Amino acid sequence: MISQDLELDVAFSGSPQQQDLAAQILTLMRARARFMAATAPIRIP
Repeated sequence: MISQDLELDVAFSGSPQQQDLAAQILTLMRARARFMAATAPIRIP
């Protein structure tokens, strides 16, 4: 089993509302990626 506990600090640009939206989208993408193989690229249709 591969464990990937890498957390990156991400700084978003834009207005505070845009930054909040970008952070929420990134959280959703990371959550979805937890159910994918470690070697599979993350693809969001």
